Amino acid sequence: MNEPSGANKPRLKTRAEFGTWMCEAHNEVNRKLGKEVFDCAKWEERWRTGWKDGRCD
Repeated sequence: MNEPSGANKPRLKTRAEFGTWMCEAHNEVNRKLGKEVFDCAKWEERWRTGWKDGRCD
């Protein structure tokens, strides 16, 4: 990733804000690679607490 600036700077006020920012950055890379984007409303379940059904992705 390039040096973040302006609207792309990390949002660090809360864990939720940062998690959403990380997910959006992840999706930006996925778009450039032609990959599927992830629903950022589910970032915490995917990358922090884990899926409720116990699966790994």
